[in-house]
Amino acid sequence: MIIRLIGILFTAAFVLWVHVGEYPVILVPPRRPRREWAESLLLIAGLLLVPHIEIPFFWFPAWLGVYILYGLGAIVVLGVVVRRRTLLQLGLTLPKDRRVIGSVFWILAMMALSKIVDPLQIAAGHYMAVRRSLAAVVIFPLLEEMLFRGLLQTRLEAIMGTIRSWMLTGVIFGAYHYYINHLLPARAVTTEGLLSLVYLVVLGMLLGAIFAKTRSLLPPFLVHAMNNIAL
Repeated sequence: MIIRLIGILFTAAFVLWVHVGEYPVILVPPRRPRREWAESLLLIAGLLLVPHIEIPFFWFPAWLGVYILYGLGAIVVLGVVVRRRTLLQLGLTLPKDRRVIGSVFWILAMMALSKIVDPLQIAAGHYMAVRRSLAAVVIFPLLEEMLFRGLLQTRLEAIMGTIRSWMLTGVIFGAYHYYINHLLPARAVTTEGLLSLVYLVVLGMLLGAIFAKTRSLLPPFLVHAMNNIAL
């Protein structure tokens, strides 16, 4: 519990650290708020439905294969086909904010060296298998950054502005992981579980703030992947 509290405090400090300074211009200018809300709610509804569907997909157990298929489909449909967004608007570009890039390296170093930040539930344990390591450290962090930051946060940003968008996306990110790791398995509500929820929300805000500052999915992906490593 103490380690989790320390992780929350340090992650919150990182959020404030990244937040300092001006934000770049919004990638997607606000035009149709109702459409942005509709697509955001549709994306969230799909995420809530996915854990209830099980379809075998390569080596992924239970619903995780459906999660990957849904993520890829959402990126193609909502990101490319429907909205015809450029790679820049999707966050598939190199980061430009040097100060935040430096901050990201410090964050990665702190995560790796001090071991103060616990991994997510999905990454807990000793991953000796190459496939599991690939999924936990590469596939899912990349997929979730494209979903939560590249698709959801950019839509919310067009409605409510930069800061509110990464804050709300962080809440949704944390709540969703609590939903799939605690509520669906019907785990008892514990102090440790609630602290995990708080940590995941703060982590989601950190990832969102980094994306908002750099306009690139690469820095938040690296932080997300480091977080998923079972230290």
